[in-house]
Amino acid sequence: MRFPRSHRLRKSKEFHRFRKSIPQYIDQLIMINVLPNHHPFSRLGMTVPKKYGKAHERNRFKRLVREVFRLHYEALPSKCDIHVRPSMKTKPRSFHEIEKSFLKAFL
Repeated sequence: MRFPRSHRLRKSKEFHRFRKSIPQYIDQLIMINVLPNHHPFSRLGMTVPKKYGKAHERNRFKRLVREVFRLHYEALPSKCDIHVRPSMKTKPRSFHEIEKSFLKAFL
């Protein structure tokens, strides 16, 4: 499965919905919020602040989360928006660390 634009949160008003919601899942690596949407599919959005690190570190985090979302899309709940942020405690060293943390929130 590709990761089409329709499966992404892109506009700021889509992210503002998460402002007042408390993260449902907090780990050493990631924080995840999940809210229902009106689409027949799930969408992914990420916010990675500059405080997290340099551009290549922020991009690597986003790339790893997108890949986990793409690979495990069928196992995730449908009709919801998923907002992922990095936890500032530690940075992931591998894809499998992100995958394990992400899936622990849903499975």
